[in-house]
Amino acid sequence: MDVGLGKGNGWVGWKNESFPKKYIELIFEFDSVRNFSLVNIFTNNCFTKQVQVRVNI
Repeated sequence: MDVGLGKGNGWVGWKNESFPKKYIELIFEFDSVRNFSLVNIFTNNCFTKQVQVRVNI
């Protein structure tokens, strides 16, 4: 998804070796209480560059 920042921007990535527990915890902090009716989390696989996704939400 291009969010208007150009190709490849807006994505984050990491190597599994950086996280011995084998999971990533995402924490979102806001300045006040928010009410969400929908959250979209986009993932990407690029096997030719040894990138793969395993998602448990």
